[in-house]
Amino acid sequence: MEDTRLFGEDAPRGDVKPPRAAKDKSPQPKRAKKPSFEEKYQRLERILDGIEREDLPLEQLISLFEEGVGLIRECSSYLQEARLVIESHLDDDGGLHTISGLKDDAEE
Repeated sequence: MEDTRLFGEDAPRGDVKPPRAAKDKSPQPKRAKKPSFEEKYQRLERILDGIEREDLPLEQLISLFEEGVGLIRECSSYLQEARLVIESHLDDDGGLHTISGLKDDAEE
């Protein structure tokens, strides 16, 4: 007979497998929400306000400038994609889906 004082009553006997370890139920880190166009634009406005300050150290100025350039690229790309989507819905030939009043960049 097995000594239950060392292993307890529920100790595995012979070919009985020990219970599996419980899965880690700790909360998984949530992915950061991707900022919207409006949020990026607002951040860009704050960056421009910061760059205009005269008391800003050069290191911060350069950092803000780099962030601003990245945001300008992202916003510009988003606007270009939006323009393509809009243009894909326009039908100049058939005239069924035209929207008047939109100007091309070259016309401005």
